[in-house]
This record gives sequence, C-alpha cells and structure tokens, in this order.
Amino acid sequence: MNTEIYSDGVINIAFNKGMVRIEFGTLSITEKDENGSPKIFSRHQLVVTPQVFLETFANMESMLNKLVDNGIVQETDASEQRGGPARDMESSFSGTDKRGTGERRKRAYEVRK
Repeated sequence: MNTEIYSDGVINIAFNKGMVRIEFGTLSITEKDENGSPKIFSRHQLVVTPQVFLETFANMESMLNKLVDNGIVQETDASEQRGGPARDMESSFSGTDKRGTGERRKRAYEVRK
C-alpha cells in the first residue's frame, strides 16, 4: 500500500505504556484561533517502540546533515532565529518542548533562501 501522509508539524510527542507516540497535525484553512492564526487539528498518530524511535531519529539527523552539506539548510545561532509565518510555530502549535534539561547543545536551522 502506498499511502502518503501530509503534516504541517508535530503537535505532541509522548511516551506512554512503553511506546513513543507522535501526534501530527494540519492547519485549517477556514478556522482561526483567538489570535487569528489557523487552528491546528490532530490528523495522524504514529506509535513506535523506543528502538524504532531512536532509529527514526538517527535517520532524520542523517538527512538533516545531508541538507546542511548540500546547502539547502544552514545552521544558525539559536539566538538569531527570526519570526514570521513559516517560523512562528508557537502561534499554531500549542505543544511545548518536552526535552530534558540535559547539557545538550541547542541547535537551530533554517532553510536557505
């Protein structure tokens, strides 16, 4: 079966009952929130084992490195991140960063223009 799924972003990632659950959403073109931004609706959920999540994360990180190597995406200083409709995900996605407060270096990327 060849089913393509489109998503505007990840709404939430949770660990529950031994599985990693990733909830994807899409933006409405007709419904707006109280700030006038498009409402986000949950559309799909991907449920995987922690091992599959780690493998998927490694694959995504590898793809990010290829995008950087090919000049499609560039690493930016996290303090230099700009706002705007393509980057202002806080107004559309209510999810918050639930990562631990470890000593991991925060990296920021943006698509090259």
